[in-house]
Amino acid sequence: MKANPYNINSGIEQIADPLKLTIYVTGDSSAGLNPPSPKTGKKVSWADVLDKLINFPTVRYRNCASPGYSLRDYFHRGTLDSILSQAKSGDIILASHGHLEGCPLIREDGRARGSLPGAGEETETIFDAFFKREETVHTFGWYLKSYIQKCQRAGIKLVFLSPPVRNTWNAFQIKRTKSAEMVKIMKQVCDSSGAMFLDFSALTESHLNQIGIRRSELLYLPDDEVHTNIEGALTYANLLAEALLNAFPLNFSSVFDVKSFVSPVGNQQLQTPTSRRAPARYFGVNQGRHDGGIVCFDEFGNLQVFCQSERLTRIKTDRDVGSLDSLLRVFCMGEVQPADLFFNTWPSHYKHFYNKQEWPENFLHRPISRFPGFHRAQHVHFLPHHLSHIAAAWMFRQNDVEDECLYIAFDASGYRDMDTEGFYSVGVISPIKIEERAFALDKLKYSPQHRLDVVKLPNTAISQIAGKLMGLAGYVDQDKIRYLPYPYSVKQLNSLIETTGLTTDLMEKCASIYSSYIRDIKGHLATVLATYPHKNVVVGGGLFLALEINSWLEEQGRRVIFGPPTNDSGIALGSAALGYFYANGKWPRRLESPFLQWQPDELRQQYISPFEAAGFLARGEVLGLLIGRGEAGPRALGNRSLLAIPTSANARNVSAEIKGREFFRPVAPIVTDREFSNLFSGSQGRYMQFRNFCTSAAKTLVPGVVHNDNTARAQVLYYDDNPWLYEVLVNIGKLTGAECLINTSLNGKGRPICNTLADATSEFANTKVRIVSF
Repeated sequence: MKANPYNINSGIEQIADPLKLTIYVTGDSSAGLNPPSPKTGKKVSWADVLDKLINFPTVRYRNCASPGYSLRDYFHRGTLDSILSQAKSGDIILASHGHLEGCPLIREDGRARGSLPGAGEETETIFDAFFKREETVHTFGWYLKSYIQKCQRAGIKLVFLSPPVRNTWNAFQIKRTKSAEMVKIMKQVCDSSGAMFLDFSALTESHLNQIGIRRSELLYLPDDEVHTNIEGALTYANLLAEALLNAFPLNFSSVFDVKSFVSPVGNQQLQTPTSRRAPARYFGVNQGRHDGGIVCFDEFGNLQVFCQSERLTRIKTDRDVGSLDSLLRVFCMGEVQPADLFFNTWPSHYKHFYNKQEWPENFLHRPISRFPGFHRAQHVHFLPHHLSHIAAAWMFRQNDVEDECLYIAFDASGYRDMDTEGFYSVGVISPIKIEERAFALDKLKYSPQHRLDVVKLPNTAISQIAGKLMGLAGYVDQDKIRYLPYPYSVKQLNSLIETTGLTTDLMEKCASIYSSYIRDIKGHLATVLATYPHKNVVVGGGLFLALEINSWLEEQGRRVIFGPPTNDSGIALGSAALGYFYANGKWPRRLESPFLQWQPDELRQQYISPFEAAGFLARGEVLGLLIGRGEAGPRALGNRSLLAIPTSANARNVSAEIKGREFFRPVAPIVTDREFSNLFSGSQGRYMQFRNFCTSAAKTLVPGVVHNDNTARAQVLYYDDNPWLYEVLVNIGKLTGAECLINTSLNGKGRPICNTLADATSEFANTKVRIVSF
């Protein structure tokens, strides 16, 4: 048996294959992944920027720090086990804990946090009101020992870091807080077990004492003694990286690149990023025919702003981005800087943009300069439309996706200035590349007369045609749908619709056009799948709002990677992400949540408990939810939703009377992960991206979400995605027998999804919708 791998004197072997090494970080908010605060601004930690100092591009780095999590939370919530299940022998975990361990065992809001003091075997049983279960609480030392044992069994190299000190002063010296006791316990446990330990608290304390009170304020956020800004994050990352190299050279000599260090650690003050170069911001802008938007990533790949134009202007699919100057002021982002980079998209038939792992050479300013303020941007680059679709979807990939994936970008209804139906791009994408492999403008067997957007439904914009035809295809008698081979003229069909309205016969013809289109697309994609065996398929473009296509891909044994803003509402996001990739050789940070939409102010509290919400719903009320930020993309996923008990009467009330939608359009269900298989079959989608078939139980318990063709577009909700709404569904299950509700977007007829409480209050003033916001 090998010697204890955690004793630095036992002869640790040099990292054999750094290409396979992954570095993980666990910790609380002082280690990163923090949302911006409206009062103090963007929080950036040392762990957010440590990967800037890594030597090998293929060394994988994952910051798994969770704001508000103590070490006890990592055990209680299963977070640590989840990380260890992904890690492999030889990987490294940097574990920074101690800030929160001295907190009360149960906080005033009911959530548990602190540990018992000491390193013994003492325990105390508490009731965790947040999770509604009993929990046995151990000492901080017990959790440390258990962490070490778990890593030893898995062959993972664990380095405990005491947390950075707080920026609190006593006269002219840093004042150590109660976390200093936790540092002593951590050192004691590591000494007795042979685990690696680095006193990061002492390191940061020494540095702050050296630079003094005034300079230390430049490293932290205003009125925040714990969280650093970008300057502080990079300073502490440099301190830590060199300390790890000095203390454990056999483990880290192949990991960090000393040439990337800003300044040697010691008594000298480290330089900040702004003293080296002006930080770049990466803006994606979409001002096409519809779905305008603007997105910004900072130089570290953190999302700063995501904004769909329609949510501000209250005009459905609005193309107007607006004045850049006013937007930057609204977003509190200052003015256009010389280092700012702007990315716009251009129709993908400008094929010469493809296959370049360098900056596109086209700098056409005219389209983007139509909007006030954009003319002052010094760096404007035009990127392929289809690749921007794929980059947007890639930002929502699952955290276990690291290998090369197939991508398919497809615009369902094409460009009206080209003699072609929708065209596509096929290629591969991975953490280190994106390459096109096939491109088609005229290989599809469609003509403009077969396009979906030439079907003229009453009171319907072109951008909404495909979605309405999808609902119509599921409404009519399925035995009456027939395949309409190319060519099929819709000119006569439109004339009849204008004359007689949507008769049963005409609805069947419209449904047949949609079904024929989907059938032809499946045939074409089958050829693509036969050429590319990749398990994971990244999809992008308006076509993939069609549930049948995504479900069909999964039925072929592929795993669909889908982003909620898969249509042009995600183009700004994709442009910014793709531009960041071209500039830095890596992608921005993966997005963990679809709730990104910028809003001008905090929501006024109109909170009710999950139990109260379930009671209102059970009594037949309709709830309008505004929870935090709104969803990216066209579909409501629980933060901007109308909820109701899924009876047939409620479905008609919500769809036709409250929202003014056509009689043939269904409403979607939201269902808990544990209830899904009782009510539905097929792939489970967080983003309503799959078509599900309904069970006999669904027809009995939730008939309001069962469409005429026995299908539904289910959103599967997991507890961590929205704990409040999950608890509502659980309580609804106790009252109705099914943890399922009607979930449709929070908007009136022909309007975009509500962004603010004022939007919802105005839009539903003449209805009986009960608004809930927090």
